[in-house]
Amino acid sequence: MNLKKVFYLGGMAIILFLLLISQTLTQARGSFDLASYLPIVLEGSSSTPGPTAEPSPTPTQPAQPSGPKIAYKRGAKGLGTNQLYIMDPDGGNPSFVQDGVDTNHRWSPDGSTFAYQAGVTVGSETHYEIYTVKWDGADPHRLTGLAGEDENPHWSPDSSKIVCDHDVFGDHEIHVVSVDGSGEVSITDNAVNDYNPVWSPDGSKIVFECLRGGDRDICLINPDGSGEVNLTPNPTDDRLPQWSPDGSQILYKTSGEVYVMDADGSNPANLNDVEPDAGYGLWSPDGSRIVFEKNVGFAHNEIFVMNADGSGLQQLTHAEALNKEPSWSPDGSQVAFSSNRDGNWEIYVINVDGSGLQNLTNTPAYDEKSPLWWGP
Repeated sequence: MNLKKVFYLGGMAIILFLLLISQTLTQARGSFDLASYLPIVLEGSSSTPGPTAEPSPTPTQPAQPSGPKIAYKRGAKGLGTNQLYIMDPDGGNPSFVQDGVDTNHRWSPDGSTFAYQAGVTVGSETHYEIYTVKWDGADPHRLTGLAGEDENPHWSPDSSKIVCDHDVFGDHEIHVVSVDGSGEVSITDNAVNDYNPVWSPDGSKIVFECLRGGDRDICLINPDGSGEVNLTPNPTDDRLPQWSPDGSQILYKTSGEVYVMDADGSNPANLNDVEPDAGYGLWSPDGSRIVFEKNVGFAHNEIFVMNADGSGLQQLTHAEALNKEPSWSPDGSQVAFSSNRDGNWEIYVINVDGSGLQNLTNTPAYDEKSPLWWGP
């Protein structure tokens, strides 16, 4: 007989002895709770379990960052930047978000989610689709899935939908899709191409580039596809439309110069006729200023800022290098940008008066580009 059986039989004998004593005591003195006097439950016996402690809640990230953040793309020097990161405005706490982010990453207005485009390879062919990922890297998923490829995502002001341009065999149309990937629809159906859509601040209109008459114009349409109108029916190339924060005006680029017009296409004005070769322009958060990059020589771009009426032009950066992709801080006091002035691409920030230049990334082994600020 092995020891386990010995202990088992011995234990059973003890239990029977205690039960006998219990019965005797019960008859003599009333009720007796044997269970309260047994320190253990032997193997093979049963017992009613007591209450269990509630499990500690799993810590979860907030729906959006608690303070301003700068998103940017990172990669090994010279090998492309396709990793999405975020960091604090002073360069602290860099945090990886998502890999495979090719271009056009956009914060949702509520700060909860990024939309971006990424390449999908099928056989020998690679095409772009729109993806989303939470700001902390959670829940990445592919949003678009119709035949063709999707590019240039922009959010609706309530963060519930994304508008993008959809290309099937060279035919670009404007598509709208819900953030859960459902309900993808084309809101344009033209024999010529439509590109780069941007939602108005109040959600009632979408502005986009439209190829009309052999050149690109700026067109306007309702989100349901009705009411399309050409705002710039002229023989010049009009590109990169951007809404003013209050939705009353549209900023755009014409033949290398920065223009602005009213939201209905009236009162077009050249804001910098003395500064040709301007690039992408952006309104400040309060709509009082415009920042843009400008080509000033071979492999040489600088960042400029001016008032919304074109006055007060000021050069912010002074480096014989490529200074590109400006992005306003949420309070309008600073501009972040990317520059290769130190031999690799880094993220810098500068005050709007040109002071306080800081290198936020300072990682010579990596390239960091495409800063994009967000704040609550």
